[in-house]
Amino acid sequence: MPTSVFQSRAHGIEAHDCRGKSEKARPVCGECKKDFGRPQERKRHIKDVHNSPRKCPFCDIKWKRCDKIKAHLLAKHRERFIPEIVEGLRGRDLTEFLDHLTEMETIFQNQSRSSRGPLPVAA
Repeated sequence: MPTSVFQSRAHGIEAHDCRGKSEKARPVCGECKKDFGRPQERKRHIKDVHNSPRKCPFCDIKWKRCDKIKAHLLAKHRERFIPEIVEGLRGRDLTEFLDHLTEMETIFQNQSRSSRGPLPVAA
């Protein structure tokens, strides 16, 4: 039986059809060519395996999925923000919130360094 590979232009999803014309093609990872039963399984695989990790804005913990960093923030950094805000965020909204926190933390650290004055020079 011939096989075919097609690319969905709308979603960038590559699928592999090796079961014939009557059955749906299975979503395939464009990076490693692993196939999946459902598109959401492929999406999670890409996040877990192929996306680069992101860093917590407050410490050195790294993560690849938002649900993992959300639990970390609530457990370890609850005092830095209103927990209800983080509990209500999901997906892209949570990622954008964390990007904003990271940016604000960087600005705060830079301002703290500059307010201390210049570093002493060795004689």
